[in-house]
Parts: sequence; C-alpha cells; structure tokens
Amino acid sequence: MRSVRHETFAQAIASGKICAEAYRKAKFKGKDASKRGFEIRNRPEVEARIAEIRAEAAAISLLTKDRALKLCAELAEGMHGAEPPHRISAMEKVGKWSGWESGTKAEQAAATALGGVADMMSRIRTGNADMVSRIRGGK
Repeated sequence: MRSVRHETFAQAIASGKICAEAYRKAKFKGKDASKRGFEIRNRPEVEARIAEIRAEAAAISLLTKDRALKLCAELAEGMHGAEPPHRISAMEKVGKWSGWESGTKAEQAAATALGGVADMMSRIRTGNADMVSRIRGGK
C-alpha cells in the first residue's frame, strides 16, 4: 500500500482487531477512532489489502488432512528421527484419523448386530439356568 499507516491498519484488521484498535495502532490521530477507523476500513484499497493479507495467511497455514496423515505415517515409520513413543502416538493418530479405529459402516453394523445377538444369548442362558434350577428345585 502507498500509506504505511493504511498498511498497518489493514494488518491489524486482518489479525482480528476492531476498527478503533486498528486506527490507534496505525497511529492515526483525532477523535472518534471508531468512526474514522470504520471509514478507513471501507476504503476499497484497504478492503482489498485486508482480503489479500487474509488469503496469504490462509495459504501459509494450510495443512490439509492428507498432508497431516502423510506426516503422521512418516513419523510412525520412524522417519524424521521419531522415537518409539512418538511413533506409537503417530500410529494411533493415523488409525483414528483414517477411520481404521472405528471400522467401516458395515463392520460397525455387524458389531452392533453381534452385540445384540450376544446379549440375547446371555438372556437365554440366564433364562435356561433359571428354568433348570426351577425344574430341579421342583418349582
């Protein structure tokens, strides 16, 4: 930007400051910092610079899920000098993030169904034991 103050203002806004704070940070003088800051904020060149700063920050800090998984997999394999405790932690994260920990939907459905069958079998066994006990006891 042509103005150092406008650049400072745009950077302050892009970092989350409100207009009055950005106005003061940019060393603008005068009363009613909120009103004057809002006016500066709405200048087309300042708005464009704020958008540009935010886009740059987003591009720099962009860590995709795929990149994070790849990095964890590399750590799990012992790359980057990862020690065993960190390798195990990386393996756990890879498993959790990739869904291996919870299984596929079909595996989850099967586990739920089998859990229901196991519960039913347990009730049948308990019921049979009670019935056998009653028969033996003459009740």
